[in-house]
Amino acid sequence: MALRLWRWRRTNQARSEKLSKEEWNAFAARTAYNEMNRHFSKEKYAANVPLDVLPETEEPSVEGQTEIEVFSLINQVWQEICGLSLRQRWALLLHSHELIIYLLQGGITEKEVAEVLELSGSDWHDIRNRLPLTDTQIAKEIRYASRRRLSLSTAGSIKKARYEARVKLEGSIKR
Repeated sequence: MALRLWRWRRTNQARSEKLSKEEWNAFAARTAYNEMNRHFSKEKYAANVPLDVLPETEEPSVEGQTEIEVFSLINQVWQEICGLSLRQRWALLLHSHELIIYLLQGGITEKEVAEVLELSGSDWHDIRNRLPLTDTQIAKEIRYASRRRLSLSTAGSIKKARYEARVKLEGSIKR
């Protein structure tokens, strides 16, 4: 769900910038709600109830539940990111400052991000200030950060790793 929101915001940047905070929260809530319905309906755990059927008086509790669902989904995505290969983690995380911001807003700490990228705090702060990185820049950073492994990274291999990471994440979230 987090990736779906991130992708929508990135592809519809002009439209998303026009949304007020309340409109964005409502959109995120609907997206989280629909994603949860998709997930649970595939698993036959819950019925698919349209949002317009819910009474207006329950809006505050739905908003609170949605926030919890969003944090839960962010945590789920983070766990899946941690399970990716190091090359995939670098390719995915360092290519998008929006994804990093979304994870940080969801409760993932910068220390956790640095650890999953196997970077020291100072190296992470240096890279963080230059995000997003191009595939060529990521390949060069991998060579610099890890002389033992991943030393033959190219822009093409970074692009492929990011694609593979996205496929794995989308597949795991649909489960």
